[in-house]
Amino acid sequence: MSPRTSKDECIVGKYSQRQSRARCMRPAAVSTKQSFPLAMMIPTLPLEVIDAIIDESSADRPTLQALALTHHGYLDRCQKHLFRDVELSTARIIPQQHSRLHEALVHQSHLGAYVKTLKISLPDYRGELAYATYSTTLPGTLDKMTHLQALHITYLPNLSLSKWGELRNSLLNLFSLATLESVVFESIMYFPLQALDWFCYVKDLCFSHVSFNTGSSSSLLTLPTPPPPTDRNRLKSLSFRYCPSQTLEFFVKHTRNPNSTLCIDHLESFTINPWTEPSSDSIMEILIGCREHVRGLRWALGSTESCTFISPLLAQCNTD
Repeated sequence: MSPRTSKDECIVGKYSQRQSRARCMRPAAVSTKQSFPLAMMIPTLPLEVIDAIIDESSADRPTLQALALTHHGYLDRCQKHLFRDVELSTARIIPQQHSRLHEALVHQSHLGAYVKTLKISLPDYRGELAYATYSTTLPGTLDKMTHLQALHITYLPNLSLSKWGELRNSLLNLFSLATLESVVFESIMYFPLQALDWFCYVKDLCFSHVSFNTGSSSSLLTLPTPPPPTDRNRLKSLSFRYCPSQTLEFFVKHTRNPNSTLCIDHLESFTINPWTEPSSDSIMEILIGCREHVRGLRWALGSTESCTFISPLLAQCNTD
């Protein structure tokens, strides 16, 4: 050390040398204003990851709607979830919303194939016939749903009070879809029994608070001839919940007709609630026909007298 150099000056000099070496080793900053576009600097997720994110968000409509707007490539994937379950009910969907749905299905015809589950609830907020019942656009909306898998129609108080003729053909087209597997009718009065012959492919059928109209003279109940089935449709699951005994009786009598589309001799599951004495003959006829196939039987007794009918029926079935 030179006599003229103080100890503090040596320390400062060594610190300056270290900073100089650090600046030399530091990578140069890249300016986004150079020749590299910003889009090239954003990492792209594989489509498999995007699909997984969309699938996990299938129940979160706001997230799906936001994601659909971020990239054109995500739009179709999100729409498959956004249109999968549709509910037409004045409790959940007002006429303006139904109009937007109709316009979407008409102008983008591929969206109709994305609808897999449809629920139609017919009463309106006034307790009268619903907007959906007399809507002029509803038939056209239904006609676009070409790949429906599950249908739930609830509360049609009386077909004679509704414009059944305008809605009829569209509903029958839904009934006969090859993709339709499950149908639920709830709180429907005087449903035309002949409409059952349009269920060419349905496997699960449920009636809750339903009565049938078997008359054929009324022009209101006149139905077009159903498409001829290549073979009778074998139902797998059948349920009657809080239906009059006549409903069950009419249904069994109709399906026993060899010209009927539906066949109940291969049922795997049968539900009756409640099980009442007047309906026991019809129940016995169903169980005897499907006794080699049925695996699930559920019932609720309507009266203590019904107990006497249970043991002989169950003895003929393969239920656990």
